[in-house]
Amino acid sequence: MVNNLLSVIIPSRTEHYLQKTIDDILLKAKEEVEVVVVLDGYWPQVYNWSDSRVRIIHQGTLTNNMGMRAAINAGFSIAN
Repeated sequence: MVNNLLSVIIPSRTEHYLQKTIDDILLKAKEEVEVVVVLDGYWPQVYNWSDSRVRIIHQGTLTNNMGMRAAINAGFSIAN
């Protein structure tokens, strides 16, 4: 039997609902899922990413951000 793994890549730059989005994805996933979050130049003030299904990439600074396309590509490069 082949296990399917869904990789959800979230490029994020000062996203206010990031934690709620991640929690909702993990709660509603019916199959195996991994969430790859690409933080483009910031760290959220409130977060809880202790779940092993969440992977974090931190890139750049707010004054030197990478942009959405590069963030998606970075997330894709580490996705399973």
